[in-house]
Amino acid sequence: MMYCCVPRVVHSVSPRYKPSKIFGCDVLKYTLNSFKMQFQVWCYKQNIMWTDHTKLFCLDYLPKYMDLLHNEVLNNKSPIWSMKYKKSAVKIKIIELDSS
Repeated sequence: MMYCCVPRVVHSVSPRYKPSKIFGCDVLKYTLNSFKMQFQVWCYKQNIMWTDHTKLFCLDYLPKYMDLLHNEVLNNKSPIWSMKYKKSAVKIKIIELDSS
């Protein structure tokens, strides 16, 4: 789905702030709703110039993906918030979904 590596030290940010608070789940939870709405509006405005395949992907599958991402972000027990989260587990889940 989505993987983000949060830097341990950011030299341009004051030392009193933790990078995990600046780049972490609070910011993602705050900004994801507005990003999702603006992105969908952009897709609907731009779809005139797209191929049929791109329209199908962006207008049908992308909103479903954004809803799933939104649910994962709001779930505090989601594996995406784990420090031991591995990208390979996502590939396995995608393969399982494709085969079913």
